[in-house]
Amino acid sequence: MSEIKDGDTVIIVNNYIRDNGSCSALGTKLNDYKNRIYGSKITINEEIAIPSSDIDRIKLEKDNTDKWLIFSITHQKYICNDNNGSKSNINKLALLTIKDEYFKYRARTKISIKENFAIIEYPYQNISERDKYQNCTLSFYYSTDSSDPNFIGYFSCYAKDYSNTTSPSIQRRIQLYKKLSCLCTLNDTVNNSKLLEANNNKSTPVILSRTLLADTWNTFCVPFDIDLKDGKINGTEVNVMEYDRTTDHTINFKNATKIEAGKAYLIKPKKDIKDPVFSDVIIKNVTPIVSGDKDGYSFVGIYSPITFNDSNKDRILILSKEGKFLSVRNGNRMKGMRAYFTIPPKTKAEAVRLMINNKPTAITEIYTTLSSPEKIFYTDGTYAGTDIKNVKKGIVIKGGKKILVK
Repeated sequence: MSEIKDGDTVIIVNNYIRDNGSCSALGTKLNDYKNRIYGSKITINEEIAIPSSDIDRIKLEKDNTDKWLIFSITHQKYICNDNNGSKSNINKLALLTIKDEYFKYRARTKISIKENFAIIEYPYQNISERDKYQNCTLSFYYSTDSSDPNFIGYFSCYAKDYSNTTSPSIQRRIQLYKKLSCLCTLNDTVNNSKLLEANNNKSTPVILSRTLLADTWNTFCVPFDIDLKDGKINGTEVNVMEYDRTTDHTINFKNATKIEAGKAYLIKPKKDIKDPVFSDVIIKNVTPIVSGDKDGYSFVGIYSPITFNDSNKDRILILSKEGKFLSVRNGNRMKGMRAYFTIPPKTKAEAVRLMINNKPTAITEIYTTLSSPEKIFYTDGTYAGTDIKNVKKGIVIKGGKKILVK
C-alpha cells in the first residue's frame, strides 16, 4: 500500500511467507495476559487481503497532533504501547480507550510507508521518573501451536528496528492492506444455489469447504474456471482427467489442461487438499454440463448435495473414497461439488469399466452403498435391526416385503 488516509480500514499483515505457504495477520484474539494479539493465517493475492472472521479490521485515525491512532474494530479500543521501562514490562501492548490514563502518550504513533513494508512507531515518552514508555514498533513474533493450525505467532510492541536487510527484520516487519475481499464459501453439505445466484458473474475469492483426498480419484465440479498451467491446485500437484468417450461399457477419461465451470472431472492430488482457496475467480451459475450421452453413459457434476431415489438405482453409479463404484439406493445422499456416472437403461452395472489415458483402473467393482441399510421389522411393527442373521425366527418385513426367517 502506497498511501494512507484518515479513516482508512486496513488489515495488518506480516507477509513473510512461511514454509507452509502461509502469512499471518493481526487477529481478534488476545493472549492470556492481554498484552499480545494472536496472529491468524491469511491469504494474500497481490495487493488484496482475504480476511477471515478471526482477523481484526483496523481503523487508522489522525489525532490533532497529526499523529496516527490504531483503532481495533473488534475490541473497540486503541492498540497502545505498554513498554514502560521495566525489564519485566517489555514487548507488550495495551488496549485503551480515550479516557484511560496516559492515553495520549501511549496511543500516538508515526506511520511510515516503505516500498514493501510499513512501520508503525510508538515514540519514546518520558511522562515522569516512574513512567517512561520506550521507543518501539508494532511488529510480529513467529510462533506456532499444534492445537490451532490457524494460529501463526503474535503481534505486539517490540524494540525499534528499521532494517530490511537482516533476516529477523524481514520476518518481523508488517504491511498494511487496504484492499479487502470477503471469501465466498461453497460448502459441500449445504444447498449453494442462492449463493451462486447472488454472486453470478462476479469476481470473488472462493473457498471450497471440502477435502480432495490424496492418491485417489476424487470427482469434482465447481461453478468457476481454474487455471492448471502449473499442474497444481492450491500449491499441490494434481492429475486432472475429463470424460472422453465410452466404448463397449468402458468409460474412457483423458488428461485435462483446464477446469471449466460446470464440467465434471476426476482429480487425484499428491496430498490431501483441505478447503482450497481460489483467488478472484468468476462465479458462473451455469447448469452443470452432461459429459457424454444423457440417455446413456455420461459423467455429470453437481454444486449442491442431492438425494437419490429408487428411479436412480439402476442408472447411477458413484465413486467411493476407496476408489470403488457404488450403486445407489433410495435415500442415499451425495455431497456437493462432486459428480456421478449414468449408464444406459438395462445395463448391468457389473459390466462397467473405467479407463484413464487408455489404461484400465482398479475401479471395476460394484458395491451397494451401506450408508442407508434397509431396516427390518417384525409383523407387529417392532424394529428388528438391519442384519437378517440377527432376527428371531418367523416372518419379518424388509424393504416392504415379507420374509420367512427359519
